[in-house]
Amino acid sequence: MDLKEIVADAFKYPFGDKEQFLMISAVYALLGIILSAGIISAPFYNGAFRVISYLAFSITFLYLSGYQVDIIRISCELKDHIPRFNPRKNIKDSLRLLVLSLVFSVIIGVLYFIGLLSFILLLRSGEIVGFVLAIIVYIILLIALLLVIWLIFMSICRLAYFGFNESLEIRESFNDLKKIGFGKIFVYMILVYIVVGIISSAGLLLSLGIFELVETSPGLVIAIAVYFAIQSYVFVFQSRAMGLLYTNAIYDI
Repeated sequence: MDLKEIVADAFKYPFGDKEQFLMISAVYALLGIILSAGIISAPFYNGAFRVISYLAFSITFLYLSGYQVDIIRISCELKDHIPRFNPRKNIKDSLRLLVLSLVFSVIIGVLYFIGLLSFILLLRSGEIVGFVLAIIVYIILLIALLLVIWLIFMSICRLAYFGFNESLEIRESFNDLKKIGFGKIFVYMILVYIVVGIISSAGLLLSLGIFELVETSPGLVIAIAVYFAIQSYVFVFQSRAMGLLYTNAIYDI
């Protein structure tokens, strides 16, 4: 599946089931309301209320991450419907995704520590050769981190399509990267994040406009809720695009 088809399909996908998309948007708006409640309450209530607000925000966000796995699964199977919320399955997927994220966080942490330590030691040598080597180490570190990010994408798709155990097969995730093509993934990221950047910027401007019209606490709540509701489109768009990209590692298309 070429990149033009992926982006075009993902762009119109949220509108294929307007009722379900509105439900997703409502959950995202609720996220915004919960977050804004924590922000507004800061001067008036003790820390317990803010903790409850941020805890509710984190739980809802974690649940949505599990739902995202379902959208990716549907997309990997080349189906066109938006999945319904399934609390039991979505919660299980969210916990599996959390474990997967922790595994890759450790890998990123180790890479970052080794790279940063090497960079500092080489710089402290005070020699030109050491400075040049430090720059080379820094570039290698950036490339390694980019590769790990791509591996995370592949592992999430493997979690969605194959299951949790397969998602931990990092070598297979790397093979999936090779099947899709590093160049194709790089261009995919540029295209997707251009779309995401445009939509997010438009949402931010709209939210700021709302807040300027109603410069009160309710205005802030509405502005943040609107911004999060718009982000629901980004959420569905990215999930669909990721799943469709992964079809290039599954099918010969």
